[in-house]
Amino acid sequence: ATAVPLTKANLYPYNYVTRTQAKVLAEQVESGIYTGSLLFGIQWDLTLKFIETKFIAQNSNSDIKMKLKSNSTYIGNYYDSEFTLSKGKFAKYDSMLNWYTYDSKEMLNLVEEGKKKAQTLYSNGILLTTGATEVSNLQNIYDIAGNVWEWTLEKGLEGNAYRGGNCHRAGSDAPASKRGNNNNIHNDNDLGFRISIF
Repeated sequence: ATAVPLTKANLYPYNYVTRTQAKVLAEQVESGIYTGSLLFGIQWDLTLKFIETKFIAQNSNSDIKMKLKSNSTYIGNYYDSEFTLSKGKFAKYDSMLNWYTYDSKEMLNLVEEGKKKAQTLYSNGILLTTGATEVSNLQNIYDIAGNVWEWTLEKGLEGNAYRGGNCHRAGSDAPASKRGNNNNIHNDNDLGFRISIF
């Protein structure tokens, strides 16, 4: 965990990072006169509330609150999500702890009409680059639900909390509001982080 993270489309999320490494990396992000940091738990919750408020203002019948809190299958990348990939890349994770990467054209050739039904194709789910699907774009905030868990500065029962679910879980099991937690030295293929700049 030495490369300074970038925030841009078509990049895989930074993963296999401990909470301690994520904190250091977030603070190294080039942000001019501003400060980079991991999100606090309250910042995560306020981001979800912002998304909810905007969606409801645009459509009073929106079920976005349920999607953020109970079942994020239709707004994120989970093993039980289905959506069209028309850009970006994806990586298939196998039992040998390897990621095999493909671009979206290869994905379109692999799956009829570009539909991805991950639970039938890839029982472990697939990792997407940022912006690979507009399904995960909520008020111009990508991947707040699914793809990779994201370390925060929030304290958990066993250490620090991570939020938002990942591509190996069901959207109903790990919605955007979900908290997981582990010790600060834990890392995994489905564990990354999000940067706050203030």
